[in-house]
Amino acid sequence: MGIFFSTVFPHYKQAVPFAVGLVFLTYLLGIVSAFADSAAFLAYLSPIYYSLPNALMAEGFNWMQLLLGTAVSILSLVFGGIVYRHKDFKL
Repeated sequence: MGIFFSTVFPHYKQAVPFAVGLVFLTYLLGIVSAFADSAAFLAYLSPIYYSLPNALMAEGFNWMQLLLGTAVSILSLVFGGIVYRHKDFKL
């Protein structure tokens, strides 16, 4: 997703705060999903919680999260490549 957002913003200095904010937001979503049973679905939006060692040892891989993360990664790379091809660089 970082590659995609770095191609979307006109200047690289705009992409860094957005990427850091996105990581922080997904981390918070994972924390909320761990504490509230009614918000357990938010764990699917938090890639940080896809590979927690204690969960992997107890339950094994969650294939839905793995497939969702792979799909998001592939789509981000594809769309990032498309946008990158048409990007006007401002250095």
